[in-house]
Amino acid sequence: EQVLGVLTPPNRLVMRVMLRTGLRVGDVLALKTEKIGRQFWITEQKTGKRRRVNLPADLLEDLRRQAGNTWVFPHRVDSDRHRTRQAVWCDVKRAATAYRLTQNVGTHSARKSYAVELMRRYGDIERVRRSLNHSSAAVTVLYACADTIVSAGAVGGVRGSGPSAHWGEFPLTNNRRSAGALSGALSVFADGIYATLDSGSAVCHYLVNGVIPT
Repeated sequence: EQVLGVLTPPNRLVMRVMLRTGLRVGDVLALKTEKIGRQFWITEQKTGKRRRVNLPADLLEDLRRQAGNTWVFPHRVDSDRHRTRQAVWCDVKRAATAYRLTQNVGTHSARKSYAVELMRRYGDIERVRRSLNHSSAAVTVLYACADTIVSAGAVGGVRGSGPSAHWGEFPLTNNRRSAGALSGALSVFADGIYATLDSGSAVCHYLVNGVIPT
C-alpha cells in the first residue's frame, strides 16, 4: 500500500489490476478498451493460454475512466501504443526506493501478493495454481508461500539432517489431492539459494525452518 500510494495514477491502476487478478504486467498493459468488462477472456502473452478475468465494478469503472480509444493503458506519447512494462517497473522501483524497502519489490511482486492472499484465504495450493494458470504446482508454491520464504529466513538456509515436517505443520493445502500435486522434484531458487526438494513435506520443512532435510 505504501508503494501504491506514491505511484503515478496510471501505474497505480496497473498494479491494482495485478493485485486483484494476478495477471502479469504485460497482459494488463495489453488490455484493449473494447474488450474489458466485469468478465472477459485474454490470451496470456507468456504462455499462450486462455484465461478468464473478473473485475469488480469499482475497478472496471476506474479503468474505463482513464482508458484510451484503443488501449486501456495508452502510451504517454504515442496513443497507438500501450504503456511499456519498463515505465511501470521503473515507477515501482522508484517508490520502493523512496520508502527504503529492503525487499526486492517489482511489478511481479503484485502477482505474488495475489497468490499469497489466495493461499491465506483458501489454504489450497491447487486452487491457487488454477488461478495463476500455472502448469505445475511446484511453481505455484514459490508464489503462494513467498511471504513465508522471507519470514522464515530461508535466505542463508543450510543443508540439515533433521526429519522433514508433516503437511499439517504448514497449511500448503487442505486436501491430499493438492498435496500430491507437489510431489516430485522441485527446484527452489530464492535470493541466491538453490535447493532441490524431493517432496511436498520437504517444501514445508524448508519454508518453515529454512533448513533443507537430507
